[in-house]
Amino acid sequence: MVVSMTLDSSFLKKLVEKLNEYDIGYNPLRAILISPLFARKSTLQIIKKLKDEIGSIIYFDSGGYYVQQGKIEFKELCSRLLKIYNENSWADYFVLPDNPPTSSDSDYKTEMKVRETITATRTFYEKLPSIREKCIPVVHGHTLSQVSSCVKAYKDFEYIGFGSFATSGENNSVNSVSYMSVEIVKFIVQNTARLHVFGVSTPPAIYLFYVLGVYSFDSIGWLRSAGFGKVFLPFVRAHNITHRSMRYSSLSREDFEHLKTLTGHECPFCENFRKLQNSRLYRALHNLIVMHETVELAKRKNPKEILRIMSEMSDKYYKMIYRVTNHGNITSPRISK
Repeated sequence: MVVSMTLDSSFLKKLVEKLNEYDIGYNPLRAILISPLFARKSTLQIIKKLKDEIGSIIYFDSGGYYVQQGKIEFKELCSRLLKIYNENSWADYFVLPDNPPTSSDSDYKTEMKVRETITATRTFYEKLPSIREKCIPVVHGHTLSQVSSCVKAYKDFEYIGFGSFATSGENNSVNSVSYMSVEIVKFIVQNTARLHVFGVSTPPAIYLFYVLGVYSFDSIGWLRSAGFGKVFLPFVRAHNITHRSMRYSSLSREDFEHLKTLTGHECPFCENFRKLQNSRLYRALHNLIVMHETVELAKRKNPKEILRIMSEMSDKYYKMIYRVTNHGNITSPRISK
């Protein structure tokens, strides 16, 4: 799992300091994705320190999300990104500029965005010779034809990304996994060496992409959900525990403990339920641990046991997995990060 971050430096410092208080047994920040164009200088300094001191693998994101949100024009992003990539060649991977379509875009507009992304990819590839081998182009498109044009254009790349999910919410800021996006991911996996999926939101979605054979993924869901008072458990969707939601009921301590028993989860950040309720930092760290744990359990836990949990607690993704596999017959997944 690649940890996506949009944190200010003060909260990031608190997160790193709190992690250092416990022996988790591994480095939860071993791979980090951040957009250098939109991150504060102080935040980038901390990220660079994590790379130098504990060997974190750093992915620089293009910031295409901000184009999608209308906060920057695509041409301006390309111009500024080229400069910042050349000045910060210390990262391990560089996501090439992309112009993500939204669910409300017409077929014509989506096609234009796909072409602009391919053109920008070729331009950047030529202008970044020193980091060319570390570049990740991004596949976009709402149809297999559009996606196929990207895959063909990126045939010389061994590592590519995908982020064209259905979008919803304010400013189309929330990715939603649909059956079409699942079919697209399957197609890309079959036609490229390594696929990275951007913006995976919850543990059940992680397992779905594991089953599909995705190589790596990133998520900001661990942090965003914590901010909304929600917590994860392995293979289980987010549940609110803070009584702040007028739309959804809050999970009780007893129900939370039941889910911990069901999934076998334990971590130092959820031992005290009251502290978990009251602290965004503890919810974020708990969710972060759960996301990593989901990946590790996916590799070694009996798929039938996982599907049993999902059939009870994550029905949407259970049905998707059942449909895209041979009735839950899960074989040869290859996710590694």
